[in-house]
Amino acid sequence: MNEKKLQEEFDKYKRSYKQIVGRNAHLEAQYAEQEERIAVLAASLDNCQKALDTNKALMRQMGEEHNRKEASLVSFMNRLKEKLREFGYADFNRLGNEGN
Repeated sequence: MNEKKLQEEFDKYKRSYKQIVGRNAHLEAQYAEQEERIAVLAASLDNCQKALDTNKALMRQMGEEHNRKEASLVSFMNRLKEKLREFGYADFNRLGNEGN
């Protein structure tokens, strides 16, 4: 091989090497970008899990509060029925329909 062909081959390999190095640098940048995106998504998932846990706790508290208020209302109504029985209103099905 003569010097000109060797120079052409060398230039070809240099261009190929430069393209490979450029592509490698691009892929490394993409990898770093994906790692950052994964970190953000993991943090978002963690926040979502915390929000879900908070929501569950609030729903549980609301259910307990509802049950407590319902029990209080039932207790009040039972006391009211007892008081009405004391006054002679034993037929609760007719209560309020005396005019009909």
